[in-house]
Amino acid sequence: MSPDFHQILITIHPHSITMIEIKLEIPEDILKIVDVKDPVQLEEIFRMGMKQIKIEKALHSYNGGKISLAKAAELADISLSEMMMQASARGLKPLYDKKMVEEETQ
Repeated sequence: MSPDFHQILITIHPHSITMIEIKLEIPEDILKIVDVKDPVQLEEIFRMGMKQIKIEKALHSYNGGKISLAKAAELADISLSEMMMQASARGLKPLYDKKMVEEETQ
């Protein structure tokens, strides 16, 4: 472990009987802004990170042409308009093919 890092053990109690323990090394600069002794704050950080991971995975599948933007939004558990903003922020353009355009214009 680097001297600029501190270790923390986080125990997560999901809504089931199983429990997960995670050991993290946290940089000093992060420790200055995060109260690692506050379980509510740690849980919020974890949830925000998981939401972002879901969005990234869904956008990756969308960008690869595997799923629609609507399906990506569904998988990420966010609204279509939020997914459109997320895609736009990453420079992703809507993927249309001739069939989709014809279906939408009829």
